[in-house]
Amino acid sequence: MGPYGDWLLEDTAAVCRDLDCGSAVYGEKRKDFPQSPVWWVSSDCVKKFAVRDCVYDSSSSSSSSSGLEVKCSDSVRLVSGPSLCSGSVQIWDQSWTWVCEGALDQQGAEVLCRELGCGAPSLLQGALSPLEQTFHCEGHESALMDCPRSGSETCSSGAAVNLTCSEPLRLVGGASRCAGTVEMRHRGEWRRMEPNRHWLLEDISASPVWGVLPYCVKKAAVRDCVDDYSSSFSSSSGLEVKCSDSVRLVSGPSLCSGSVQIWDQSWTWVCEGALDQQGAEVLCRELGCGAPSLLQGALSPLEQTFHCEGHESALMDCPRSGSETCSSGAAVNLTCSEPLRLVGGASRCAGTVEMRHRGEWRRMEPYGYNGPWVLEDTAAVLMFLLFFLRFSTPDG
Repeated sequence: MGPYGDWLLEDTAAVCRDLDCGSAVYGEKRKDFPQSPVWWVSSDCVKKFAVRDCVYDSSSSSSSSSGLEVKCSDSVRLVSGPSLCSGSVQIWDQSWTWVCEGALDQQGAEVLCRELGCGAPSLLQGALSPLEQTFHCEGHESALMDCPRSGSETCSSGAAVNLTCSEPLRLVGGASRCAGTVEMRHRGEWRRMEPNRHWLLEDISASPVWGVLPYCVKKAAVRDCVDDYSSSFSSSSGLEVKCSDSVRLVSGPSLCSGSVQIWDQSWTWVCEGALDQQGAEVLCRELGCGAPSLLQGALSPLEQTFHCEGHESALMDCPRSGSETCSSGAAVNLTCSEPLRLVGGASRCAGTVEMRHRGEWRRMEPYGYNGPWVLEDTAAVLMFLLFFLRFSTPDG
């Protein structure tokens, strides 16, 4: 079978589905097969239809040295979840059966996530009680079905344990758990990511890397975006990133806007009234954004959690007077301005454009492959400045 188009892990999941195997662990195009007739299969089609319904009619006379190599988990899978690393747990025992609430503990979840080629478990629902626990894992096992079992109770889907594993990424060598060089686990091996030149690169000792396609990660999980040719890559480049390790904005229209969450063993919502203007300024600065321009549900001092003076480098450095959590519907919403400003002009809407990046303000140098800087490019900059900076100070 010859894959046609960009083949992602979700496409491999369709093959595993049609084989009645478990979840997709990896799938990649190989180009080292003997030249022979193949069936060309559309990756877009298999997301919705059976694989056999996605063969190109014109491929009956096709010959190629490419083929698709896949690995599916043969005894466990996550179903009905938002991603390949999240869902309700099923095991293969003559047929696919649900794993019940309470049958799996944290160590069992770690084994299961590792078996599926995912990262560590980040959310385990319905599995914290030891009552009727089925799997007794020590954590080192390579497959969930290798763990000792004390029963085979089955249940309906509504009573099944739900598990979310993190994506198989990690940061190494940084100052915190959310800073450092990006490594990805693929086909059982941890390697640095080798990104396209449009990403920020740093010099590192040459070693094997996984090549990652930057256009792909905008719409798919990072592990779905490994370059087909990268299994033999060696490079002295790598991707250095820094993420905020204790606060984030979610479900917003941009990276500088959304509902506020903080990390306190897990991600929890910051409630209305828990944050004032000074706290919002600290938070926006921590995220590398400009000054807060819109703060909803946070103007009342009632039940205020964070008491910032405004000079702190991180929101969690501010004194706290409680740790109340709430639902997403009662969370505070914050919009920070984009890190742009105009300097040296006759008004606040004229001047030289400067951008704050990696903590430093610098002029912008127009650059691109599509010709000179045109008025529509200027309009995009002004849109940010006019919309976001209406309430910002010049040194925000």
